Amino acid sequence: MSLNIYKTWISIECPKCNYSFEVLIQDVVLGSCVFCHNCKCEIQLIDEAVSAKRGLKSANNAMEELEKTLKNMFK
Repeated sequence: MSLNIYKTWISIECPKCNYSFEVLIQDVVLGSCVFCHNCKCEIQLIDEAVSAKRGLKSANNAMEELEKTLKNMFK
């Protein structure tokens, strides 16, 4: 039971035109460049506080604990 949270889409806004569009969490973690679908502005995705990486680690740990708990319940 594992979730691939890296493939989850999140909404961001273009800093130039405020157009809202979606990017993968994986792109944020990797610091990828994306282009605004509206004004074609290049946007460098930066996870300054490393919060995406920490949040993904925490979510994965929680899922592993849940999986262990469920396995132990049905022994």
